Amino acid sequence: MVAGRNVKAILCTHAHDDHVRVAPELRVATGAPILLHPDDRPLWELTHPDELWDVDLTDGQSIKIGGAALTILHTPGHAPGAVCVYVHDLGCVFTGDTLFPGRPGRDRAVLQRRA
Repeated sequence: MVAGRNVKAILCTHAHDDHVRVAPELRVATGAPILLHPDDRPLWELTHPDELWDVDLTDGQSIKIGGAALTILHTPGHAPGAVCVYVHDLGCVFTGDTLFPGRPGRDRAVLQRRA
Protein backbone atom coordinates (compact mmCIF):
# COMPACT_ATOMS: atom_id res chain seq x y z
CA MET A 1 0.00 0.00 0.00
CA VAL A 2 1.20 3.52 -0.83
CA ALA A 3 -0.61 6.50 0.71
CA GLY A 4 -3.60 4.29 1.47
CA ARG A 5 -3.85 2.87 -2.07
CA ASN A 6 -3.13 -0.65 -3.26
CA VAL A 7 -0.37 -0.83 -5.85
CA LYS A 8 -1.60 -3.08 -8.67
CA ALA A 9 1.42 -2.95 -10.99
CA ILE A 10 4.87 -1.45 -11.45
CA LEU A 11 4.82 -0.40 -15.08
CA CYS A 12 8.31 0.40 -16.38
CA THR A 13 8.52 2.61 -19.47
CA HIS A 14 12.04 1.27 -20.10
CA ALA A 15 14.84 -0.48 -18.22
CA HIS A 16 17.48 2.20 -17.74
CA ASP A 17 18.85 2.00 -14.22
CA ASP A 18 17.29 5.29 -13.08
CA HIS A 19 13.85 3.85 -13.90
CA VAL A 20 14.14 0.28 -12.60
CA ARG A 21 16.75 0.38 -9.83
CA VAL A 22 14.26 -0.17 -6.98
CA ALA A 23 11.55 -2.03 -8.91
CA PRO A 24 12.30 -5.43 -7.31
CA GLU A 25 12.26 -3.89 -3.81
CA LEU A 26 8.98 -2.16 -4.60
CA ARG A 27 7.60 -5.49 -5.83
CA VAL A 28 8.50 -7.10 -2.49
CA ALA A 29 7.05 -4.20 -0.49
CA THR A 30 3.75 -4.06 -2.41
CA GLY A 31 3.27 -7.51 -3.92
CA ALA A 32 2.68 -5.81 -7.30
CA PRO A 33 4.10 -7.36 -10.48
CA ILE A 34 6.73 -5.56 -12.57
CA LEU A 35 5.73 -4.96 -16.21
CA LEU A 36 8.41 -4.35 -18.88
CA HIS A 37 8.82 -4.79 -22.63
CA PRO A 38 11.06 -7.83 -23.29
CA ASP A 39 13.27 -5.94 -25.78
CA ASP A 40 14.77 -4.20 -22.74
CA ARG A 41 16.06 -7.42 -21.18
CA PRO A 42 19.75 -6.56 -21.85
CA LEU A 43 19.30 -3.21 -20.09
CA TRP A 44 17.35 -4.78 -17.21
CA GLU A 45 20.10 -7.37 -16.69
CA LEU A 46 22.73 -4.62 -16.28
CA THR A 47 20.93 -3.55 -13.10
CA HIS A 48 19.29 -6.84 -12.07
CA PRO A 49 21.37 -9.76 -13.41
CA ASP A 50 19.81 -12.31 -11.06
CA GLU A 51 16.09 -11.61 -11.40
CA LEU A 52 13.51 -10.76 -14.04
CA TRP A 53 10.33 -8.76 -14.22
CA ASP A 54 6.95 -10.52 -14.04
CA VAL A 55 4.88 -9.55 -17.08
CA ASP A 56 5.92 -8.72 -20.65
CA LEU A 57 4.43 -5.59 -22.18
CA THR A 58 3.45 -5.73 -25.87
CA ASP A 59 2.58 -3.11 -28.45
CA GLY A 60 -1.16 -2.46 -28.46
CA GLN A 61 -1.74 -4.29 -25.18
CA SER A 62 -4.72 -3.04 -23.16
CA ILE A 63 -4.51 -2.74 -19.39
CA LYS A 64 -7.18 -1.66 -16.93
CA ILE A 65 -5.92 -0.05 -13.73
CA GLY A 66 -8.16 1.73 -11.26
CA GLY A 67 -10.96 1.87 -13.81
CA ALA A 68 -8.74 3.58 -16.37
CA ALA A 69 -8.09 2.00 -19.78
CA LEU A 70 -4.43 2.08 -20.82
CA THR A 71 -2.86 1.13 -24.15
CA ILE A 72 0.83 0.22 -24.40
CA LEU A 73 2.67 1.75 -27.37
CA HIS A 74 6.09 0.26 -28.15
CA THR A 75 8.33 3.25 -28.95
CA PRO A 76 11.91 2.01 -29.37
CA GLY A 77 14.64 4.60 -29.76
CA HIS A 78 15.56 5.85 -26.32
CA ALA A 79 15.73 2.18 -25.34
CA PRO A 80 14.95 -0.93 -27.42
CA GLY A 81 11.94 -1.79 -25.30
CA ALA A 82 10.76 1.72 -24.49
CA VAL A 83 7.00 2.10 -24.24
CA CYS A 84 4.56 4.95 -23.91
CA VAL A 85 1.25 4.55 -22.11
CA TYR A 86 -1.89 6.11 -23.57
CA VAL A 87 -4.58 6.80 -20.97
CA HIS A 88 -7.89 6.83 -22.82
CA ASP A 89 -9.99 8.53 -20.13
CA LEU A 90 -7.51 11.40 -19.79
CA GLY A 91 -6.60 11.66 -23.48
CA CYS A 92 -2.92 11.82 -22.57
CA VAL A 93 0.26 9.82 -23.03
CA PHE A 94 2.89 9.03 -20.42
CA THR A 95 6.13 8.90 -22.38
CA GLY A 96 8.83 7.93 -19.88
CA ASP A 97 12.01 9.21 -21.52
CA THR A 98 10.74 8.92 -25.09
CA LEU A 99 10.14 12.68 -25.02
CA PHE A 100 12.18 15.37 -23.31
CA PRO A 101 11.10 19.02 -23.20
CA GLY A 102 11.57 20.41 -26.70
CA ARG A 103 13.04 17.27 -28.27
CA PRO A 104 12.84 13.48 -28.47
CA GLY A 105 14.59 11.47 -25.77
CA ARG A 106 18.30 10.95 -26.13
CA ASP A 107 19.25 7.94 -28.16
CA ARG A 108 22.61 6.43 -29.14
CA ALA A 109 22.80 8.40 -32.39
CA VAL A 110 22.37 11.71 -30.56
CA LEU A 111 24.91 10.73 -27.90
CA GLN A 112 27.44 9.57 -30.53
CA ARG A 113 27.15 12.88 -32.40
CA ARG A 114 27.97 14.72 -29.18
CA ALA A 115 31.04 12.58 -28.45
